[in-house]
Amino acid sequence: SRTFWVLTIGFGATAVACSAVVVHLVPLLRDAGLKPGEAARIAALVGMGVILGRVGIGFLVDRLFAPRVAATIFVITAAGCALLLAAGADAAREAAFLIGFALGAEVDLLAYLTSRYFGLRHFGVIYATIYAVFWIGSACGPTLAGRLFDRYGNYDLALALVAGLFLFGAASCLALPRYARPADTGTDHV
Repeated sequence: SRTFWVLTIGFGATAVACSAVVVHLVPLLRDAGLKPGEAARIAALVGMGVILGRVGIGFLVDRLFAPRVAATIFVITAAGCALLLAAGADAAREAAFLIGFALGAEVDLLAYLTSRYFGLRHFGVIYATIYAVFWIGSACGPTLAGRLFDRYGNYDLALALVAGLFLFGAASCLALPRYARPADTGTDHV
């Protein structure tokens, strides 16, 4: 169905973005002008973002329409990448925290949205298929960022691409329809 493909492609794009920025975060921060030790300390802020993201997103999806929550998280993370691109070392702490925010949310949101849109009867197969695409994207992200760095000598294009992928993921989430059925009906429509 259209919903299946929007969810799969949108979250696949964010997987590329998340893995690219996480694997290359310390080199990204060093490229922005930080010393190695300082870059490592700032990269630890990603962990704080992850923790707050997981707890906060769980709280929010219990109260708000989950695709809008996901879109907001992806826009916030794109802003973190854009901030690092534009302000470099001056905004490294804020950027690392904002980037970590999506890492605490994307897989949890994917499971939640899969259950809401497709029910529970074939949840395992549907989620596994979408999750496989997510992990293929995760495998591609670091290679893509590394190749862009090798080609251009900096992470500027990689950061711009990552921010664009997060925005694409946000737009995909906003394209998702309202839930068609209660979460526990056991029906599915792939």
